[in-house]
Amino acid sequence: SALSAPISYQINVACGDVCSLSNGNVSSCSASCGTACNGQQIAGADTPVSRRYNMGAGTTSFQFIYQTYSKPDRVKVWNGATNLLDSGCVGTANEVTVTLTLTSGNSNIRVDVEPNCTGGTGTAWYFKVVCPNS
Repeated sequence: SALSAPISYQINVACGDVCSLSNGNVSSCSASCGTACNGQQIAGADTPVSRRYNMGAGTTSFQFIYQTYSKPDRVKVWNGATNLLDSGCVGTANEVTVTLTLTSGNSNIRVDVEPNCTGGTGTAWYFKVVCPNS
């Protein structure tokens, strides 16, 4: 006879403007996909985050600010399938400001944060998308 046992796996999900990548559907904890850029700073710790922003029609470039302090985290910014920024797995120690250029006719970007990319816990990070009309 076969033995069976339930298997469970816990993943952390940060809600708020988080979009499912399957079939363009919005995840159950998200109010919308592609929230208008509002210049709000997003800060976190050990939970991965993926946020989408609509940069507005006619936007070609914008400033992106991030800080990963001393424990290494990885920050990526996407425009469609194009990666605009990959910080690498770093602790920045200081705030970093970069100017990013949209590469497609798509005005939506996605920011992904992979905390503790070298393992462990106890990290802190933040990012801010500087809206082109602010």
